[in-house]
Amino acid sequence: MIYRILKIILLPLHRLYYKNIVVEGKENIPEGGVIFTSNHQNAMMDAMAITAASGRSPYFMARADIFENPLFSFFLKALRIIPIYRRKDGKDSMKKNDDVFDGAAQMLANGKPLAMFPEAGHADHRRLQALRKGFVRIGFKAMEKTEFKKPVSIVPVGIYYSDYSKFRHSLHVRFGKPVALDGFKELYESNPQKAFNVVKSKVAKQIIPMMINIKNYEYYHTFEHLLSFYSHHLLPDLGFDYGHEKNMFLAKQKVIYLMNHVLESKPDEFHQLRLELDEYFNELQRLGYTNEEVEHFCKKKVTKVGRLLSLVLSSPLALAGYLTHIIPYLFTRKSVAMANDKHFNSTYKFGVGVVSIGLFYVLLLLAGGLAGLSSLALLIAGISLPLTGFFVYKWTHWWREWRVMLKLLKAEKKKEGDVYRMLKMRDDLLKRIKTIVSPYF
Repeated sequence: MIYRILKIILLPLHRLYYKNIVVEGKENIPEGGVIFTSNHQNAMMDAMAITAASGRSPYFMARADIFENPLFSFFLKALRIIPIYRRKDGKDSMKKNDDVFDGAAQMLANGKPLAMFPEAGHADHRRLQALRKGFVRIGFKAMEKTEFKKPVSIVPVGIYYSDYSKFRHSLHVRFGKPVALDGFKELYESNPQKAFNVVKSKVAKQIIPMMINIKNYEYYHTFEHLLSFYSHHLLPDLGFDYGHEKNMFLAKQKVIYLMNHVLESKPDEFHQLRLELDEYFNELQRLGYTNEEVEHFCKKKVTKVGRLLSLVLSSPLALAGYLTHIIPYLFTRKSVAMANDKHFNSTYKFGVGVVSIGLFYVLLLLAGGLAGLSSLALLIAGISLPLTGFFVYKWTHWWREWRVMLKLLKAEKKKEGDVYRMLKMRDDLLKRIKTIVSPYF
């Protein structure tokens, strides 16, 4: 019952958290016992992404140490998350995994879905780490329980976030072709370890093309900068339209492919490019701009008087929304800043935000009721509160966008100063990249 209530509340809010959600391959999900096997880069948000995109209600496994807080543990278990123990939890704790795995296998045998993150940890780096074999062991154990009479399939899942922690960015969830374990029955019976490795490798090979996978450790941040800076410029060269998130994902994969070739065939040019990228992004940070803002300016290059007028006219509504939400906003922001694990940033932001804003709404409505407001007035207030909260977020975004546009236009017109040199640096960098990759088209 608690799970159903939480699902009804959280999934629409999860949808609101992201500006765009792209789901592909949902038709690949078979009926019956399924193990969703995904890359893991965004803590609990990954679990919600799979639940929302699959339309199923899978049980998840998560590291046992996050269950230490009693209140957090209650919610985790209510969300069908099962603790799994690692070596660092102690040898005695590791023995508990036998019962955990057996219980998970029984659920699969009964046709219930399971979801696992076989990298055995999450990291905010866009790469697939080596997979552990636990998910394959559980799958075959489930098959044994039914004497290989009921099918169990492993569905590879690729998850991609345009930004791990920011509100209203994009989420992509892709489901690959299911790997049916009954096809490996003979291999498993003759050589279980080989069967584990074969299935694990097959699943990994499917996940990699469904995510952004930066294999290069040494120049990881250079590749990240290239993805941010160059991907949308590559869209027309690939014959893609702007505005489609799927196209942007494919363009980012192409950037990685191209730059891996450049690194191998033209290392000197790559290293020079790396230095210029670092210099440009350092300058952006020093001046207080983001690459996204500069690229938006270079694409538009117009000041909208109408936008300024609408911002001024709507400012009373924005102020009301700001004053209404400032307390839960500051509480959420402080809570996220205090989090020990930065990989849980988005999870804390979502979870603490939902709870704090929800409780604040309830308190405001109770106060209104005690003050004698009518039922109709309370209903209108209940509807308008989240709307004004969302509006103040958009208003703040529009206001900064307009101010940035104005400052950059001023710098471009004067043709002097640090901001103008930064814009020239950006133009020169784009020309260099296009020259370097031109032989590959």
